[in-house]
Amino acid sequence: MEKVSTFKGISGQLGAFKKQVESAENVVFAGVPGVCTPFAQLLAYAIGIKEIFLYQTLKLKMHGK
Repeated sequence: MEKVSTFKGISGQLGAFKKQVESAENVVFAGVPGVCTPFAQLLAYAIGIKEIFLYQTLKLKMHGK
């Protein structure tokens, strides 16, 4: 895998993400609610997205319920 960039801390991550998607028309976030949702919201804020649509990508069935 090619190394794209190196960064430190959350501000470095946000800057690297913003640079990677600067020419994108759409950005899609997918993941597990509760874990990935806050990161999607943070990354969306960093690139200036005012409204995001979050979809649940995983349904968990607990044993015995």
